[in-house]
Amino acid sequence: MHDAGKAPSRAAVDRVRDAQVDAYRVAGLPRAELTDLARLAAQLAGVPAAAVNLMRAGDQTTVAAYGTGTEVCDREDAMCAAILYDGHPVRVADASADPRWADNPYVTGERNSFRFYCAHQLVTPDGVVFGTLCVFDHVPRDITDEVDDLLGDLAHRVVDLLELRVRTRQLEDAVRDLTETRGQLERSNERLSLFAAQVAHDLKGPLASLSFALGVLDDHDGSVAPEDAWLVARARGSVNRMDGLIGDILRFATVQGGVLVDEVDLADLVREVCVDLALQLQRVEVVMGDLPVVSGDRTQLRLVVQNLVANAARFTRDRGDALVRVSAGHGEDAGRAGRRGWWLEVGDNGPGVPDEDRERVFELMVQGTSSDGLGIGLATARRLVEAHGGTVRIGDSPEGGALLRIEVPAG
Repeated sequence: MHDAGKAPSRAAVDRVRDAQVDAYRVAGLPRAELTDLARLAAQLAGVPAAAVNLMRAGDQTTVAAYGTGTEVCDREDAMCAAILYDGHPVRVADASADPRWADNPYVTGERNSFRFYCAHQLVTPDGVVFGTLCVFDHVPRDITDEVDDLLGDLAHRVVDLLELRVRTRQLEDAVRDLTETRGQLERSNERLSLFAAQVAHDLKGPLASLSFALGVLDDHDGSVAPEDAWLVARARGSVNRMDGLIGDILRFATVQGGVLVDEVDLADLVREVCVDLALQLQRVEVVMGDLPVVSGDRTQLRLVVQNLVANAARFTRDRGDALVRVSAGHGEDAGRAGRRGWWLEVGDNGPGVPDEDRERVFELMVQGTSSDGLGIGLATARRLVEAHGGTVRIGDSPEGGALLRIEVPAG
């Protein structure tokens, strides 16, 4: 454990530096552009040589150079190692007269015979010193403070270039991941489409048989008691609507499905839902407000309303005074082609939904207490409403039970 305020050890600093240099190398070093910056540095300073160096715990790599070679050397031999932990650049007219470099192999003639030496640290946006931009001459000399400042600006540009390469690599990785995800989604949608087609095919056979049987009953005058004829008529109507729904759900399950916006009469839609849910609503009073015509995909909105009404009926039908209320209205906003936003509420006088469960009940395969469904109704409703750009939330109804409110913005 380090004492508060104590500077990290050099070993710790080296580990951070090594990780930074590795990140730049993995991203790919833009050597041609770095060489251009080294040449510009030498020209600004009026010297024959310049280099861009990356420093690690054990070595220095010259990754770009002008007037000298690119190489790897032990860090203890590198001239820049002496200033690696300094917080400022260095400028020395004659390195052979400076005790820090008098015995350095790049000064003594063993590896080179530099005299003038000026170096600026390369520092990441997070403050990690990871290398240098330096210029050299073989004779003692000096440069002006203005030129020195310009070399500092070039050092910042070296860092910008390396950071840009890292960000570009990250962007490329993100695009590749998104492309892979898109491919997986397309394959998943293709499988979903095939599955939906198979389900539609499997359902249409029994549905056609049922429709035929009902037609035979309807065609034989007197074979159905008058008091039961309405049941046959209702069944045939439900079969026809189910046939249409199968086709529409198949379309929705495909990638090309999406939302087909049209004018939807909510009053007609709710009445249809109540007819199809007649058995579930036998002991439930459904109160409809003044429901408007709204913009949306009729098939999807019908599924939404059917799920919400069925959910409300499920939790109220055991009450002696079971009540489900449906109301709706337009919002104040208007969108493209004058389409207005709208809202719809389905409330009941059942037990309601506790605050801690109001988000959870929208999860797939999650049921409320005393539920007898598969736990997909509200999850499906939310998915369909979100496909319209809208939201669904649960609150408390004036009747004392749950209130499910849909809000769809102007399209």
